[in-house]
Amino acid sequence: MIDISFMPRFLSDFILYHLSDVMWALALAETVYFLKRSLWLSVIIALAMTILFETAQYFKVVGGTGDIFDVIFVAVSLSIYFLIKKGLHKNEINKKTD
Repeated sequence: MIDISFMPRFLSDFILYHLSDVMWALALAETVYFLKRSLWLSVIIALAMTILFETAQYFKVVGGTGDIFDVIFVAVSLSIYFLIKKGLHKNEINKKTD
């Protein structure tokens, strides 16, 4: 096991409680993007699934703890993913036209 007790509390809390949800959502978004080649669709599906899953956890339909911070961190991460992917796509188009 890795000791993260030396890290600032906000960082260790993020790693312990939110990072897995963020990574799951980013993996889902990239999978949908790979299959459908639609950036908007990939981000919307990943965010919708996160909200659905967190809501199900909150109402004890599935195991876990429904947490609004998971939704916030996922939304921010998906926004960054969207901007990076959009920028890479723009660069790809510019290289093809050169």
